[in-house]
Amino acid sequence: MRLHVFAALARQLEADHQELIGFLAGALARALPGAVTVRRRGLLGARSVSAVEVLLGQRQYEVHVRHGRLETVVAQVVGGVVLRHDPVAVDAWVEGLLGDLERLAMESDAARAALERLVR
Repeated sequence: MRLHVFAALARQLEADHQELIGFLAGALARALPGAVTVRRRGLLGARSVSAVEVLLGQRQYEVHVRHGRLETVVAQVVGGVVLRHDPVAVDAWVEGLLGDLERLAMESDAARAALERLVR
């Protein structure tokens, strides 16, 4: 699968936080609508993405823009309850997310098809 392309793009976009978070919000929300929550701030048409949360199994990957900084967190979720939040470096966050996306793609034909559309 070509998820490594997605990883490279995410790393390039890291320099522009709003561009990265907007890309993740759009691409992941289209590919995995039931697993992605997008939070926005601002008024009406000027609403920008402030956070993206991706729930994959027992891990929830969260990326937030706070005070002009990008914050990435991996949360442990059991039974729909978040047990803990662990701040991680952006590279580690991207690698963890990609690993879980690849596992999901191996387990589900529908997920694989959705993720393949993401990287085309």
